[in-house]
Amino acid sequence: MATPHRPRASTITSNHLRLIASKDLTIPKDITATLTNALESRDYSICLKNLHGIGIDPQSYIDGLDKAIGIISSGSDIHGRCVRALSRACKIYGLLPASHEVTSLLTTSQYAIASGRFSDIWKATNANGEVFALKVLRMYEGSAVQVKKKYCREVIRSRWMNHPNVLRIEGVAPDLFPCCTVSRWMENGNMLEYLNTHQGHIDRSELLLGIMRGLNHLHARNVVHGDLRSHNIFINAQGIPCLANFGLSSIARDIYSVNGSDISSGGSVRWSAPELVGPITTKNEVWVKPTVRSDIYSLAMVIVEAFTGRVPFPNLSDAYVVISIMKGVRPQKPSNGESRGLGPAIWKLTEDCWNQNREKRPDIASVLRRFQAIFCAGEEKRSSPIIERIKSIGLPFDSVQQRINKLDQELEKAMRHAQVDP
Repeated sequence: MATPHRPRASTITSNHLRLIASKDLTIPKDITATLTNALESRDYSICLKNLHGIGIDPQSYIDGLDKAIGIISSGSDIHGRCVRALSRACKIYGLLPASHEVTSLLTTSQYAIASGRFSDIWKATNANGEVFALKVLRMYEGSAVQVKKKYCREVIRSRWMNHPNVLRIEGVAPDLFPCCTVSRWMENGNMLEYLNTHQGHIDRSELLLGIMRGLNHLHARNVVHGDLRSHNIFINAQGIPCLANFGLSSIARDIYSVNGSDISSGGSVRWSAPELVGPITTKNEVWVKPTVRSDIYSLAMVIVEAFTGRVPFPNLSDAYVVISIMKGVRPQKPSNGESRGLGPAIWKLTEDCWNQNREKRPDIASVLRRFQAIFCAGEEKRSSPIIERIKSIGLPFDSVQQRINKLDQELEKAMRHAQVDP
């Protein structure tokens, strides 16, 4: 008896991909089964790279996969795998799901309102009067194709980062600019702007705790920020810090390789780990990729920013900053740090994070545990009725806290004298 003909694996996989592209799947159980079978097939990668060859329109497949992701449970393992698969497909073809397009936006001025190392920021509104920030990548002819592909990958990764301390991308606006991400406008600005505007009315430790939670969320999903600094930390209306612009450092490499600029230019060296700004150590190495360890170093500099209200090494040029970093020189502990909550335990944690040897830096999970313990230990003091009253009547928290610390010292001194026998 002849065995029935069994379709080749490539045919089976192709059929699964066609089913996804058709968008006919609506039942979560069926979607999960189809996606699992497709992603676990041995020739999935071959089929994905050759969608045209097997008669599947790449845009239809990307739209179908995007629709499927929106139906299945966000907490499931298959959901995370599908987001990664969508990110990969978008990078291969330089396409994004149609659902990601934000239309009917109008820029509020003729020119960009700010610029960064490799992008410009525009302000825009929609018909309802809602305000958005547009981040527009600068495009150069020699790198446009490669940049667009990596841009598509990062858009997917950013859009599916669901965490209160991570700035969510609302979508893209291709009708305005080729590579343009859309996010909610943050009226409080970035971290330094927020600190300098509100001065003593901010719990800086609580602000840092949110930043660390956001970075922990990224690292837990194998995402390196690559450009962690106050300019990429925005504060929402509730005073909650949100990490932004993560993952764009890899795009910057392609932009600068054509533009002829140094990847570390533009002032970011102040937050860059020694291994990122030092001399190239191997013959074929032209650019050292940021890692989770270099993110930890940058976090230490963000801690310094939070307690000083200034960028690291504010009085040094970029060139001298690089020399200082390579020599192991670090920012000094601010003289007014104690009044702002920068105690010995936080400073020791900061020093551990900027260790010259990246292998000796703690991971973000360890940093978060230590900082939470420090934060909780001081929470009772920060939330006492007296402090709450100070905040409610609008007195500068830092100056009052400094006076309280001085009174504590005088009281402790008086108690020691009282214990001395006459």
